[in-house]
Amino acid sequence: MAKIAINLATGSIQKEDIIVGIDLGTTNSLVAFINPDKQPQVINDTGKGLLVPSVIHFGQNEQVAVGNEAKEFLTSDPSNT
Repeated sequence: MAKIAINLATGSIQKEDIIVGIDLGTTNSLVAFINPDKQPQVINDTGKGLLVPSVIHFGQNEQVAVGNEAKEFLTSDPSNT
């Protein structure tokens, strides 16, 4: 059974806020949110772990690499990483 919050003063349905936390670390970063079960959940879209290295590479033709992919350019193209 789903629960719906209703504002008793106006009779309107209250939408739940989306809560997101971002940790921009000097070594690693991550993003988490509060899921529908009210539990924190870290976003993992890289498949390589929850932490994303805090590295960005700006390549040719405006290509941008982030995280583990960008770390590959630290030695070969350090001025753009």
